[in-house]
Amino acid sequence: MHKLLFILIIFWGWPNQAQTQQGLASVRPLAHEGVMTKSGERFSHDSLVASHRSLPFGSVVKVTNSNNRQSVEVKINDRGPFIKGRIIDLSERAANSIGVYKDNILRVRIDVLEIKQIFEPVTSSLTLNSEEKYIIQLASYSKKENAINYTTELTKYKLKQPIQIQAQSIDGKALFKVFIGSFKTRDDAEKYKIQLPNALQNGYVTTLKP
Repeated sequence: MHKLLFILIIFWGWPNQAQTQQGLASVRPLAHEGVMTKSGERFSHDSLVASHRSLPFGSVVKVTNSNNRQSVEVKINDRGPFIKGRIIDLSERAANSIGVYKDNILRVRIDVLEIKQIFEPVTSSLTLNSEEKYIIQLASYSKKENAINYTTELTKYKLKQPIQIQAQSIDGKALFKVFIGSFKTRDDAEKYKIQLPNALQNGYVTTLKP
């Protein structure tokens, strides 16, 4: 009997995107003190930390106040903000150091200093959506370490779609499948596959059912 165990999403996107962002920064509410962040750390307003929508946890960015040019380096340890126009949520200590105070929203520039490429366990939309999703399977391994090593090799191709590992138990034995993308139609997946490097053309389009 086939049994889906988990899905890990590997975030490789930011190294291929712009290393700078400009937008609005806000201060996290004081009530968030001590809450558990998505990275597994307890949030503290006394720490130089921030929330970002997509940067991998542990990444370090420099946030510069566009008005006074003061800057601070912070570590990304949570997700957010989810309000249009805002690009980063700062701890009180980080915000105050560049002149942003409670209830203030200020235009800033973000410069990425260090990107951590790490595994981030999530509940994937692939498992929540009742519809089938089309993916491109590239390889499968009996050992998780081999699957992880392969995904590391794939980063040299600078793929624009997320690389994922699906772990299954088949007749009591573990199998780790490496695939990319999440496409609504088979045609979309096939069109993307054509654009892949020659070394990855042995991959094939299949479905991932919830």
